Amino acid sequence: LFRSRDGVRVLVVERDPTYSKASTVLSAGGIRQQFSMPENIQMSLFSAHFLRNINEYLGVLNEDPIDIQFNPSGYLFLASEERAPILEENVSIQRSVGAKVSLLDPGQLKEKFSW
Repeated sequence: LFRSRDGVRVLVVERDPTYSKASTVLSAGGIRQQFSMPENIQMSLFSAHFLRNINEYLGVLNEDPIDIQFNPSGYLFLASEERAPILEENVSIQRSVGAKVSLLDPGQLKEKFSW
């Protein structure tokens, strides 16, 4: 599928042209932004933006707006004391490229998730 937007041509290569078995479809709609590489985080941030603003990209004039029922929710990553510095470093990278992530200590986790 080629599409041109703002002078950029995009090619999507997917083994399953119906997208019914693609990993994104099977992930129950999660768009994870907690990566350690800025490029992966930026792609996820754009994906979330794209879905929130789907009609700006895929809307058809004089047609009903597209409702993909996008309902974003978060991910929870836990780390042991020895792995905590890696998590903290990743959070710093994520924040530096615009991901809105929280880093909670055990007390804050217990308060937020009392179950």
